[in-house]
Amino acid sequence: MTMHPNVASDAAINLPPVDPVFLTWEGLSVTAKKTKRLLLHDVTGIAQPGQLIALMGASGAGKTTLLNALLHRNVKGLKISGVVKVNGEIVGRKITKASLLCHHFLSLLFSYMSV
Repeated sequence: MTMHPNVASDAAINLPPVDPVFLTWEGLSVTAKKTKRLLLHDVTGIAQPGQLIALMGASGAGKTTLLNALLHRNVKGLKISGVVKVNGEIVGRKITKASLLCHHFLSLLFSYMSV
């Protein structure tokens, strides 16, 4: 992996400190509106700062559905119930904008790295 030290290190020096963020979801259920098919039922979990989470399961088990429901992305035609919180605060649709901003920032950061 090749890094461009001047750009990456300069960016890192100017970054403000960031408070730890944890994500929780409680009673998350997803149903297809048209077919009434239950895709996820009463799923609860937590993602804490510094943890790496592996989301594993067979094809069709609901991995992508869970991630989309947590980030409120690609949910047209789905009924989502349950609560998603960031640092204990219910976020609802606001999380989509935050996740897009984070994705954009990481894309910029990692664009200076190559294999």
